[in-house]
Amino acid sequence: MRGYEEKDLVNTAIKLNSFNDAAGKIGYSENWSDFTLCESVNLHFNNPIENIGPIYVVNILDPGAHKTEQKTLALMFEFGRAEFASANIILDTLLVAEFIENINYILDYNYTKGTVIIQLIDHNSSINGNIFIKFYEADPSAIS
Repeated sequence: MRGYEEKDLVNTAIKLNSFNDAAGKIGYSENWSDFTLCESVNLHFNNPIENIGPIYVVNILDPGAHKTEQKTLALMFEFGRAEFASANIILDTLLVAEFIENINYILDYNYTKGTVIIQLIDHNSSINGNIFIKFYEADPSAIS
């Protein structure tokens, strides 16, 4: 979920109209035991019949409070692109070395594969070696 603070997406009723709308507002994970709203999202919007909705949910997971310790990872870019697996990443917390999102790189998430995709905007930029990133992941076990 991107912009959860600005969009007031925690502890309030949220209208979800489609799978992509739900993924953008509350995130999505196949780990339904930890992320219980995702099972409802899957049943309503990712079924072989048709979308059944809209639905309303209340997300109590606060990414600002329910998160792990900050993680650091070294990424090797190839052709201006890097991808890594993280099922629980809080995308708003990702920092890529000295780069700035939407100026130096574009950030995306593949919900099917559970991977974060970082694409450099300047495809001519040559990155040598590893680039270090930092991020937090959601920790549903921290909810009481």
